Amino acid sequence: MKKIFGLLTLLLSCVYLASAQINVDSLFQHFESESGKQKHKTALTLAQHFVKENYSDYPSSIHSTDNKKLIETVVYLGMSNYFYENGNFQQGIRCGNTALSTIPVNIDSSDYLTESCYEVLSAIYFRLGDYNKSLNQAEMQYNLAEKLKNASMKSSALNIYSAIYLVTNRFEEAEKYAQKAIDIERKTKNDKALAIRLGMMSDIKLKERKPDEALIYIEEALELDKKAKREEKVGIRLSQKADILMAKSDWKQSQEILLQAKEIFKKTNNIVSYTITLKQLGQVAMNLNQSQDAEKYLLEAVDICNNIGFKQILPILYNNLYHLYLDKDTQKALHYLEKCDALKDTINSEEHMRQLSEFEIKFDTQEKENQLTIQQMKNARKMNMIIVMILIVVLLAILLVSNIKLSRTRKRRNIELEAINETKNKFFSIISHDLRNPVAAQKRMLDFLHTNHDNINEKDLKESIYQLKLSNDSLSRLVKDLLQWGSIQSGRLTYNPEQLNLKLVVENTINNLQTQANNKNIRIEHNIVPGTYINEDLHFTEFILRNILSNAIKFSHPDSCININFSTQIGKGTLSVIDHGVGMNAEQLEKLFKYKVHSTQGTEGEMGTGLGLMVCKEMANLGNNALTVKSEEGKGTTFSLSVKL
Repeated sequence: MKKIFGLLTLLLSCVYLASAQINVDSLFQHFESESGKQKHKTALTLAQHFVKENYSDYPSSIHSTDNKKLIETVVYLGMSNYFYENGNFQQGIRCGNTALSTIPVNIDSSDYLTESCYEVLSAIYFRLGDYNKSLNQAEMQYNLAEKLKNASMKSSALNIYSAIYLVTNRFEEAEKYAQKAIDIERKTKNDKALAIRLGMMSDIKLKERKPDEALIYIEEALELDKKAKREEKVGIRLSQKADILMAKSDWKQSQEILLQAKEIFKKTNNIVSYTITLKQLGQVAMNLNQSQDAEKYLLEAVDICNNIGFKQILPILYNNLYHLYLDKDTQKALHYLEKCDALKDTINSEEHMRQLSEFEIKFDTQEKENQLTIQQMKNARKMNMIIVMILIVVLLAILLVSNIKLSRTRKRRNIELEAINETKNKFFSIISHDLRNPVAAQKRMLDFLHTNHDNINEKDLKESIYQLKLSNDSLSRLVKDLLQWGSIQSGRLTYNPEQLNLKLVVENTINNLQTQANNKNIRIEHNIVPGTYINEDLHFTEFILRNILSNAIKFSHPDSCININFSTQIGKGTLSVIDHGVGMNAEQLEKLFKYKVHSTQGTEGEMGTGLGLMVCKEMANLGNNALTVKSEEGKGTTFSLSVKL
């Protein structure tokens, strides 16, 4: 605040006793309801009170108490500051705007009073969380300060901009303007304003996670306010110091300091600072595992904020309540999380960010000397034309890019929809064709056995049971393959490579399929030497090897041999399964890895769907490996899988 001019105090002292305690709310009600001399007398009493309490700063050019309009302006300006400190923000806005509209013209103090109105309105809108309006008022204050060449006014406006940059986490800009404000106040030796600016810099340093630097600034500010016996400001500095101690995890000392600050704000009836302290006490109590105290402090703070429209700290309160209720009441936790997210969106609105950018450009421009003014005037028209052309080009480019993006998005979505539809069709095709047949066959077999079991001889019974087992084995494999395929399609199956002992993997797979091979008297041989390692996913490798080896057994002739060979090249290897069975023709090879239903019987009537090979192919693709096949009808088939060493 600026110097309190003494002359107005002297002229008003005849109607005000300095030692008297007045009821501001009651006097203001009388002031607004009265008229004539009584209204003027009440106005003088209120104006003297505001001068004494330093609610507003007035220049020495106010020299007469006969100007009723001027005194009314002082009253409304003082009430705006009074309501701001007591959390009655809507009344504060009303009085601030009324003060603006009643400022007398053609007096020396009009500009100073106007600037004071901008200052308090900017502060109120900031507390309400309406940063766009706060920015508007601060910019008008800054422009007026530039016009008057008034450093203190400029410092006040810079402090608001610094605060708004701070809440939007743009710390570099916030620090730049805070430092300029500090430099101004050190130069003018305004200790009260300097303490406020130091407090702002302390908050910035704390947000930048530099608590030790923040502590240096706040200790200096606290000392200034203690020295001047500004009790309410001391409470604010204690609250800021507590934030720093909280960042250093010194919860006990933070709690002690905050309880002191809370009592100060309760005594001075500063509802805004009192609410901020409740928020801090809630955070401290949470970290000290004092859940009941935390809940009490936070809910009281939320109630006050909602009652007075104090939106600035509501996101923090909602976030704290979300974490407090997270483990004991999920519904409440979700409720406060949604409220927190809704409020955060307003802080980073496009209009708000645009205004910040415009001010930053304007401030930097005003800081420079006007060396190019004449040249700029000459080129103004040309520059305007260039800007218009650039804007047109940019607009066209934006429209073009937006159209391209929209087209690509539509195309991508169409492809995704087609893929989803194709996958659905594949799934139901497999289900309807390959699940229905074995289930129906098993049902017929079981119905037959149930109806005719007394008339079936032992040989036929064994044969029926064997056929039932084959059908069940086929069905079991199909279900497993469907589960694997579903995992791949949904993205739940991931590729996790590790060092694998290839000889052990191959021999385990052979052992798992030995019974199937023994039923056809098929030998399985491999050439893998001990100490051979590959870098692959164990589940993928076992699944692929088991499927292609099972197929080799299925389509091999009885009393034949299957070979598993492994060869290496630079950085990779190839695992091959070679059978000498029925082989495939070109048409069969063409549809082998496609999602087409094509059940094929083995050399002894074994059934299959081909789904297992499709899953093998997709697994190989997930691992960036190649699964290839060579076959000749009547001579056999070779499946080859590339692997990484």
